[in-house]
This record gives sequence, C-alpha cells and structure tokens, in this order.
Amino acid sequence: MPKLTYTNIAGPSAALSWAGAWASGTDYKKNQQTANDGDLFVCLENHTSAAGNEPGTGASWETYWARSVDMLTADQIAAATGTGTPSGSNKFVTADYLAANRIAAQTFPSGAFGFTSIQSFPLKAGEVIKTATGDLTVAECCNTVISNYGQDAAMTLTLPTAEAGLSFIFIVTTTGYAIHLKAGASDKIYLDGVALDDADKVSCATPAAGNCIAFFTWKSGASTYDWIALTQAGVWADGGA
Repeated sequence: MPKLTYTNIAGPSAALSWAGAWASGTDYKKNQQTANDGDLFVCLENHTSAAGNEPGTGASWETYWARSVDMLTADQIAAATGTGTPSGSNKFVTADYLAANRIAAQTFPSGAFGFTSIQSFPLKAGEVIKTATGDLTVAECCNTVISNYGQDAAMTLTLPTAEAGLSFIFIVTTTGYAIHLKAGASDKIYLDGVALDDADKVSCATPAAGNCIAFFTWKSGASTYDWIALTQAGVWADGGA
C-alpha cells in the first residue's frame, strides 16, 4: 500500500506559515512552508537559503526541509485552495485536492499535518462491490478492492480505458457464478505475463471464496497504456472475446 511519510515536523500546536516560492538568500524559519520545483516543503531548522540547502535538490536539503505532498503544480495548488497558495495554518492542501487526485483524504487528520517524529499514513484502499455485468469506472479502479458479494448470475465487468496509475484487486466472496474481467476495445490484458488479444477477458469459470487477481496499468507505448493481471489465488484464464 502506498504511503506518505512526514519527518521531524513540529506538532499541531505549532502553526505552519506560508513563505511563498523558495528563493536563495532568504532567511527561513522553522515551520515555514515553501514550494520548489513542483513540491511543497516544511522548514525544519532556521537557516539562510543557498544552493546547497535548496529543498529537493541541494546536497544537504534534508537537514533543513521535509517534503510534504509530492508533485504539486502551481495550478493544482491554486485549484485546491482557490488562492494559489495553501490556505490557513496547518494545511498543505485541501481535502478537495486530495479527493480529486485520488488520495484517500480520510486517512489524514482533519486539522494539523504536523508530527513530532517519523510517522507514515497508509492511503486507504477503497472498497467496491459489483454484482452484475457492467462497466468499471476509473475511480473504481484506483487503489481499490473489488468484490462480487451478492452476485447471482455470470458477470462480465469491462475495464475502463487503461491510463497511468490504475490498480485494483478483485476478490471472490460469492461463489457459484463465472466472473469475467474484460479489456476495453483498444486495450490488452497481459495475464501472468502472456498477452491476450485486444478486448479479451480474464475469466474464472468456477470461482472459490478467496480467489483473487491483481490488475494494474503500465505504459506500453509512447502514449498508450495496457493492463497487467497477476493471479493471486484460484484459476484465472484467457476467456476470449
């Protein structure tokens, strides 16, 4: 499960203040926030900025800075806060930003993001239940556990068009009916390392409770993605078109 880690950041009683974009020759104070090269950072020690301590790149940057949420652009920060900067003390980004970017905001405390020692917070996997033939959405295939609890007939689930960063695990909870996981018209599934034809499906003809298979996307061309499917338990086979 992916994690975000925060190191040596002051506790909730110490407000974090926004210092704007990082600049050399600036006196930074502990608990100030800055942005540099698309990332947000929190100051750990008072210091005067220079190339050697530039957050994210300087040789000694980790002595003075802790990285917060990775890979934010200025536009994303603006979208998250409505101002172009993180709003208020004790905030890196808003829950709306986390939700829009498929980060499980509910796993974070609602107020301060500060901690006195190294702490990691798992990004909680969402649960999806599918009982009948239909399409899976992108949101349903992003760090999720999908089950068939309540399925009462053979079922085909069509995957969304493959794109970067999708992943899920399908787990059998209800037995007695065949399960098919089908690629979109222009996508391919690589089942345990073997490429199926475009739009073919992976099938479990006689599923048993606990049978499961993991899916994730990978970059298969200059601008294309396909699906990898790795059997975890049970018999999953090429089900054809």
